[in-house]
Amino acid sequence: MNVNVTPMRRMTLLICAICFGLPTIAQAVTADQLVGKWVGKSDSTTLEMTFSAEGKCTLGGATGDKTSSKTGTYKINGNQLVITPSSAADSITFDIKLAGDQLTLSGGEFGEGQGLTFTRGGSAPAADPAGKPKAPLADDAPVAKPRAPVANDTPPAAKDDNGIPGGKWETKGFESSFSIIKSKYDADNNEMTWLLERKDASYLNIIADFFDEDGVKITTGNLEFKPSITQVAKGERCHASLKLPADADLKRCVKVVVHKA
Repeated sequence: MNVNVTPMRRMTLLICAICFGLPTIAQAVTADQLVGKWVGKSDSTTLEMTFSAEGKCTLGGATGDKTSSKTGTYKINGNQLVITPSSAADSITFDIKLAGDQLTLSGGEFGEGQGLTFTRGGSAPAADPAGKPKAPLADDAPVAKPRAPVANDTPPAAKDDNGIPGGKWETKGFESSFSIIKSKYDADNNEMTWLLERKDASYLNIIADFFDEDGVKITTGNLEFKPSITQVAKGERCHASLKLPADADLKRCVKVVVHKA
């Protein structure tokens, strides 16, 4: 017996498969045109895809109060988008069609049908009375093109080998008093955090200096300790955090030196 699975249902299954680890297949388009957030709706499920200029992506779905989200990487092969979830070894490939702010994924799990249409920036595409997503625009509709660079454009911030902005990070200046257990960059809060273990009990004030390519100091930031550094004895652990400079200053930075004040 043949079961008619609608494109909306197939997209819901696809997002669920990526988010919850079920086996599936996927498809895609051009990197510059994809960068940003795309939102679609299938029945009562809101589907969201976010693509970064660095080749990373986030795929999520929400039904009522239940949400799920997974990260991964993506690349473009001709008219196909290839997504590799971080938690899966196999990639997923889609055929892609872009018309203005309308992005349609088709092929693969969708067969030769119209697929599912997403809208750039956060508003889901309208549905017809039958509850199906709007059909994609005509083949001759204008295709969005990447914005041409302008004179005031600045390059992205320099990053170290671990993808942390600010260029080269030098932390030897405070490693005499702390062992660095692990470190992490929080892009959402533009913040660097460390898990540290204290080596000595002397009072410390730790700062970070940010330098441009000419060796000129751009700004200085103070590390915040939780619990307070005065409450951390030798051999005990604590967290330290550092707010990074605003985007304009961070893009000029090529070296960060963390040291005792």
